[in-house]
Amino acid sequence: MKHVEFRAFFIGLTLFLNLGSLNAQEQKNGKDLIQMSIGEANKWANTRYLLYSVVGPSNNSGMGNERSFLIDKKTGDCRFEGTNKNNESLVLLFNYKTKKVKRYFVNTEESKENPNSIMDNILGQFFKDTQILFLPAFLSDSPSSITDVSQKVINTDKLNVISFTNMPTLGDDNVNGKITLTNKGDIKSISVGNIEYKTSAIKDIGEGILLPTVFENHSSYRFQIVAAFTDVETGKFTNI
Repeated sequence: MKHVEFRAFFIGLTLFLNLGSLNAQEQKNGKDLIQMSIGEANKWANTRYLLYSVVGPSNNSGMGNERSFLIDKKTGDCRFEGTNKNNESLVLLFNYKTKKVKRYFVNTEESKENPNSIMDNILGQFFKDTQILFLPAFLSDSPSSITDVSQKVINTDKLNVISFTNMPTLGDDNVNGKITLTNKGDIKSISVGNIEYKTSAIKDIGEGILLPTVFENHSSYRFQIVAAFTDVETGKFTNI
């Protein structure tokens, strides 16, 4: 009886270890594919400053659909530029880590209005934009978030589907989703939560880092400028 129990325990332990090894191998395969897709993955980790401009849906009907953000990943400082429904130019200097406003300008003049309401909308927009744009880079930094790597065939093309959960982003919220890509690392689509975006227009944003810049669903996000820097004029985060 004891021999039978021991054998059953041994078989169960072997299956558990094999499943663990399979999961570790899946994570490695997924990590390798993601790092191939973004090119110089190690450069992303060392990139401090990011700039993007995008035309896409706005969280606030009172804001225009074109906006840009300059980001300091180290400090959390950020510069937003955009327009409101009155076609006034807006500049908001804030910190996305502390969620505090530094200064707020309307048509180059410092505004005396309380910027908290606009801050909430802009911060929400910032986190949504960056979750979409930088998703492959975030996953390359957090391969432990990968939960599954599977394959599917679409129009005779064999594609890899990498699923992930609780992936850290620039905000407080971790996200779940998927990335679909070829064996060569060409990203075909991403999913954030339950929303899938078809991707295209892969660009080198600097230092050999590659990212898709067009994301299409019912509406589209077109990132016209995406750039990575190791240095930037710090006054951009303190003044107009």
